[in-house]
Amino acid sequence: MKKSKSTRVRGNYATLPYRSHWYNAASEMTLTRRTTTILIVFTVLNAFLPRTGNAEDYMERLLKGASRVMVKTEGDRSQVYLPAISITPNTGLTVGVLPVWLRLHPSGKIRKIFAPSLTYNEIFGWTPTLRYFHYPSANTTLFALASKSVTANERYAVRLTDFDAFGTGGRLRLEFNQESKGAMRFFGIGSTSPESAESDYTLKKTLLFADMGLPMWGGGQIIAGWKVRRADIRAGSLDSLRDIAVNRRGAATVSGPRVGYFRDTRNFPSTPTRGTLADISANFYRKVLGSDEDFINVRAEFRGYRKHAKADAILAGRVLIERSGWGNVPFAYLVRLGGEKLLRGYGVARFVDRGIAVAGIEERISMYRLKMMGSTVDFQIAPFLEVGTVFDSLTDLNHERALWAAGVAFRGVVTPSVVGRVEFGLGAEGSSTFVGIDYPF
Repeated sequence: MKKSKSTRVRGNYATLPYRSHWYNAASEMTLTRRTTTILIVFTVLNAFLPRTGNAEDYMERLLKGASRVMVKTEGDRSQVYLPAISITPNTGLTVGVLPVWLRLHPSGKIRKIFAPSLTYNEIFGWTPTLRYFHYPSANTTLFALASKSVTANERYAVRLTDFDAFGTGGRLRLEFNQESKGAMRFFGIGSTSPESAESDYTLKKTLLFADMGLPMWGGGQIIAGWKVRRADIRAGSLDSLRDIAVNRRGAATVSGPRVGYFRDTRNFPSTPTRGTLADISANFYRKVLGSDEDFINVRAEFRGYRKHAKADAILAGRVLIERSGWGNVPFAYLVRLGGEKLLRGYGVARFVDRGIAVAGIEERISMYRLKMMGSTVDFQIAPFLEVGTVFDSLTDLNHERALWAAGVAFRGVVTPSVVGRVEFGLGAEGSSTFVGIDYPF
């Protein structure tokens, strides 16, 4: 039985994560535009603040005062007590607590993080989550997660990434992910799908993935691997929205080899300040290899980072294009655009089609650095601008289909491995707030 939940506008308080018959789009757009404008103005003004004098002294005292309340350090161990707050178009307001335990290397670098949380969301109720990060070296990250809400949401995941596997300089990636996501949205196919067509569904998926890079000339790598994934689309979790159409539901499995090219000149994989990345891949799914359908997924991503010579800031940019086609693509494996890493002004998977194209740029401005927990924490503000679209074929790409998103991010960075972030994004349909770990790109 579906759980009926809704969020209303009351007076000056607007938390409109999802749409229904009482949704006042104009009032939220006014509120979110003002909020985002204030944040962007704050970012620009702070970018030109002098790094000496009363402004810096005040901010340093403020941050140090907060750290004394929120941080406890003893030997090579530290504890940080954080609030867990996020607002997204699909799930609305989530609040909770996020205590973090850190284990430090004698050099001050973070070796391990244990970060449980307990959050509450009006749709999913209480959700306990356990997170574990291990950084054996600057090139290696091990991540594990277990999470279960009282209703639809749950996730169990393990991921290993090593950019110097077995001392060869090749990239190794291993991943297992089993997940159920309620309150997913579908508005139709294409970049012009209207908000009025909104329906919801629950996505259950399981992923097994492995690939390895073989170093070659010029610093690049030839990638070979295998991917198995099963996706099951079911009725949604909200009585305030209609369920996705029956012909969109059902389960499908894909299995097949993955080949590609990878070249990475970044100084740090997780917290780059200079260098470039090129990641090109193709997945070949075939019935004879265990897939329900025959089709191909092709993806190409390029990133670049440049540290300014006369300013404490990093210019970061990304271009990505992806398409599934050349066969019968199940609905669950169409490509999706929107969310905390792809067009941050929109909800997760807001736009759906066979292909997506996205370009983004952001200025990562270092405002203050403080010695905390035995490590140096770099506090950054990053205004960003993104443009993207979805398409059926490359001939459909044109400026009239472009979707824009802009906003600002606040981040705490501990080189070489850790980034905590809060992202505020504004798109044509409203705003989004995302809280997470790692840069969006």
